[in-house]
Amino acid sequence: MTLDEYHTKASLEYTEVTFDFGTQKKFDRWRATAKKLGTKLGASDFKCKIIFITIHSEVTHGDLFSGKDEKGGDVAMRVGELMSCLFSPPLDEVVYASTLFMLTCGPLVSFQESFTSTQQSIRL
Repeated sequence: MTLDEYHTKASLEYTEVTFDFGTQKKFDRWRATAKKLGTKLGASDFKCKIIFITIHSEVTHGDLFSGKDEKGGDVAMRVGELMSCLFSPPLDEVVYASTLFMLTCGPLVSFQESFTSTQQSIRL
């Protein structure tokens, strides 16, 4: 709301999306959502793109929580796998050259493998 005072609809697009890849059905639903969102955002010519991801990480190895399974249990994914799922086409083109903020728990960077995977996935 604060930014609305300084920008018009043509210069600012705020979209909040919740993702859950805990089951195949949920992942299929996400792919449809990502396709629509990628098409919508891809049609805009923004000079700057900022993406915030808020997510928890698994404390024993730094994997990221991706949703709930059929029984309501937590499902965690390796960082690279989650990023590939999260930014599935055509959303992957929209996030190219954007600024990405990951708001997550410490285990993501505490475990070297997770930290390295994070670095690799955002360089692609």
